[in-house]
Amino acid sequence: MKLFRALVIETHSYCNRRCKTCLRQTYPDRLALAGRWPEDIRTSWLPDDVVCRLIDEAAEMGFKGWLCLQDFNEPLYDERIATFAEYAKNKKQFGEIYANTNGDRLSEELAQRLDGAFDRLHISLYGGGQEERKKTYSSWFEKTKLTWGGSHVVTHYSPFPNLQKCINTYLDYPCVHEVQKRMIISYIGKMLLCCEDIGGVWNLGTVHESSLKDLWFSSKHTEIVETLAVSGGRRNYPYCRICPRISPQGG
Repeated sequence: MKLFRALVIETHSYCNRRCKTCLRQTYPDRLALAGRWPEDIRTSWLPDDVVCRLIDEAAEMGFKGWLCLQDFNEPLYDERIATFAEYAKNKKQFGEIYANTNGDRLSEELAQRLDGAFDRLHISLYGGGQEERKKTYSSWFEKTKLTWGGSHVVTHYSPFPNLQKCINTYLDYPCVHEVQKRMIISYIGKMLLCCEDIGGVWNLGTVHESSLKDLWFSSKHTEIVETLAVSGGRRNYPYCRICPRISPQGG
């Protein structure tokens, strides 16, 4: 097992959008996602001390890759997000500190707090006036790099017509890149296997009971990663048998 190249920490659960292609909307086990629509966002926060401890542990492990402070949520609804980014930046160790956002909550005042705390914000623009919004948002940032996106890829349970074709095509492909690239910690502290594992179906443990190091190098996680690294390995796990994704490296 190599060390992960990206650490993803989901600091809270909420997202203001209801995109039809997002796993938040299409995942069939609605009970497993019930906490993603909290009445009070603060009730879904990963505690401050836990987030900081995870950053500390990653640094102590010698991690020098990318730190993403967002997963299946909209990060800018967490008023602590700039503070966490600054805390990580003070380690002077991580390759890039970034987050993906829909930009809906951006304001000039918020941009002032974020600018320089993050190395990069990737903004997915939806709706009209995109070019004008790009100009406006860009004028608010001097230190933080802004990149742009917005397209949705096929995922588990997507409404895309090519879903089943993708599942059939990639079933016997090894899965190497996706499961070995990221260490993902959800808003409740669960370790997730990959960017498709919104429900935490693997039960890999939590950061409330174990360290990042113990979770990543656990025998259970190691066995899953090694199984998926060979052709046909996906067939051993029900969730992987219906996965429509393939990594950029083809694995």
